[in-house]
Amino acid sequence: REMIKGFGAAFREETSPKEVDSSMIRQMVDRMNQMSFAPPSGAALAPAGEYNLHLGVMKEMKPDMIATSTQEVRVVDGHAVIVEAAVSLGGRRQ
Repeated sequence: REMIKGFGAAFREETSPKEVDSSMIRQMVDRMNQMSFAPPSGAALAPAGEYNLHLGVMKEMKPDMIATSTQEVRVVDGHAVIVEAAVSLGGRRQ
């Protein structure tokens, strides 16, 4: 509600999207660019974890060598991300 009030008198909670014109959109974008938002926490992400990543690659690929890494939650362009990677050499032939 506070955000809608900040957009100006032309905006109401009941405003239909069909009533919004380009000047109103410009006002909303300008106002939202002035606001600050808390970064996302990443609590909704479900990482596999380095141990499970290692086990999964070992089970499926049976590599000769493997390296795994899991990074902490980071915010990239407003999105919470977790990077998990595995590199393996050799392994099962089909």
